[in-house]
Amino acid sequence: MSGTKTQHTPGTWTTRRVSSAFSLGTRDLVNVGVLQDGAFWTVAELVSADDAPIISAAPEMLEALKECHELLAGLHGQAYPKCKGGCPDHYALDMARDAIAKAEGGGE
Repeated sequence: MSGTKTQHTPGTWTTRRVSSAFSLGTRDLVNVGVLQDGAFWTVAELVSADDAPIISAAPEMLEALKECHELLAGLHGQAYPKCKGGCPDHYALDMARDAIAKAEGGGE
């Protein structure tokens, strides 16, 4: 799985707090994005600052999950070459594969 072309905004995602004016007043928001060429490019605008750490870590988590999936699939194949699925390892592999597909736009 490693080596798959990235479809999301590349770079290290970071956060910044902003105030936005709405018809009912001003609201403090948190933007997650990439600082590139001196400009901040917003990837997501969040209402809750509590969501910012997990959203900004998403690219690194996706890459880590891809590496873990590849490693676990290889180890499982070596340890249980006759396994046809249904074991706890396959459950974890399926969850990881589905999450990767979702993150890359191929899942729900």
